[in-house]
Amino acid sequence: MSKVTPEQFRCRRDFILAAATRVFARTGCVQATMQDVAAEAGLSVGAIYRYYPSKDELVRAVFDHISVSTRSLFERAAEGAESPADILRNAGRVILERFREEPTREETILVLEAILSDARRSDELVAGQHQLRHAYLFLTERLFRQAQDQGALDPTIDTAGLALLFVSLLVGIHVLSLEVKNADELEPLLGVLDELLRRLTPRPYAEPGGVDEGALVAMGGKE
Repeated sequence: MSKVTPEQFRCRRDFILAAATRVFARTGCVQATMQDVAAEAGLSVGAIYRYYPSKDELVRAVFDHISVSTRSLFERAAEGAESPADILRNAGRVILERFREEPTREETILVLEAILSDARRSDELVAGQHQLRHAYLFLTERLFRQAQDQGALDPTIDTAGLALLFVSLLVGIHVLSLEVKNADELEPLLGVLDELLRRLTPRPYAEPGGVDEGALVAMGGKE
């Protein structure tokens, strides 16, 4: 038998991960079995265990992947942005783009399942759900703090509370995305988001062209 290269190993893990995401979204993390994942991937159960030694590890890998996707979303939103507020506006549009993709629907179902699992059971939590919540809150609050440091957000605003509000909005958008037939139906939410951010932005920063050059020094995502 030829030796598996690191690249082949990574590709096979990613292939199994995608299959597991579909199965967990369709069946539920708790109810799904490794046999279900193996059938979805067209592999033997033994092959699955060679790449993921346990179901817990596979579930954790799925949620880790979603966390990485979340960070990637903020990175995409930062491209060409002149302020943290611009990033949040762009993030809304990036989210709408992603909701048009089937894998995003599956990830959305898993995010909501993690939230519901947390509400049902405080002692046995679905692996990875805390990372998701913390990733959303951390990334959003960091943007608001940057905006305050640059004079682009009312300094009296509680950034932790505002981040929680926006994360709650994001969760709500996730729920709506599963109900609406067309992601474009969520477009009005972006208009409301723009208006809210504008009202929280002190003048003259809120005026067109009011952003100082190089204002977003910390936008590179450094913790």
